[in-house]
Amino acid sequence: MPSRVEAERSVGGFDTWLFRVVAVLTSGILLGVAQPPIPLEWIGVFALIPWILAVWRAPGVGEVVAQSVLLVAAYGAVVIYWLPAALLGVGARPSPGVLTVLGASLWAPLPIFLPAGILLYFARERDDVVSLLAIAFATAALEWVHGHGVLGIPWAHLGHTQIDSEGVSQLARLGGVPLVSMFVMSINVAVARSVLRMDQSRVRIALASLSAWAALHFAGLSIAQWGGPIDPAPPSVQLLVVQPNIPRAERWIPSLQSFNVERAAWVMKAALRNRQETVNAVLWPENLVTSREIERPLSVKRFSSRSTPWACR
Repeated sequence: MPSRVEAERSVGGFDTWLFRVVAVLTSGILLGVAQPPIPLEWIGVFALIPWILAVWRAPGVGEVVAQSVLLVAAYGAVVIYWLPAALLGVGARPSPGVLTVLGASLWAPLPIFLPAGILLYFARERDDVVSLLAIAFATAALEWVHGHGVLGIPWAHLGHTQIDSEGVSQLARLGGVPLVSMFVMSINVAVARSVLRMDQSRVRIALASLSAWAALHFAGLSIAQWGGPIDPAPPSVQLLVVQPNIPRAERWIPSLQSFNVERAAWVMKAALRNRQETVNAVLWPENLVTSREIERPLSVKRFSSRSTPWACR
């Protein structure tokens, strides 16, 4: 007599190696697309469903580990698509560039999704709400731990997919990004359960979770404003953001360092000349100066003689 999990895995003929690979790749791509700056926050509540189904249909823990590696590799490749061009711009060969992208992709989300995948695998026979919330809480806790410490990377977390949802992102006022991640993960698991077996209990939980997301998405901001005062804003400052539209790859070419600094300085000075208000601070682009040979460019020295501070973010 087959177990319930074995029966569910065989439903529809989906218990194939090719299906699981395609499902995991699909989740990685969808999760990457759901991340900013593209405002597709609704994809985040469905992105992990193919991966979760693949985990539940895996024949063993070994394949779950392989699926997690494949998931984060596809996820990272979508999120940091610009890194190969930057590496080639500094003279890196294609093969080391690909390995660097793979390494960065694995280091960022793998410590989160590998334990989460193993937990999902061992909890695959559970139907209760407690196990659903436990999986979601564990994922959020893993994100929190991974985002702290010397080697912490609080970047591209599951909750970040909801940045463009003003309502859902209000959860961050209560528990930070991990609480948003917990909410999104619980929806993915609930819907995946209903897809695997559409009984009344599973469908009811899935619909309730989706309804909660829709309610927060459309009314969360109003509820937050009604429920309590928003923290008073600190005194405002005038910040000038300088973005000279320099391609990322060109920022890493040593011979272009001085030219890039002059381009940014020209844009900055033109903006300052055309403003009536006092500028309190200036923010330059990330990684604008990447060569050690240019520690204090002449343009920066000339600008630093003024009263306005500047910084490279």
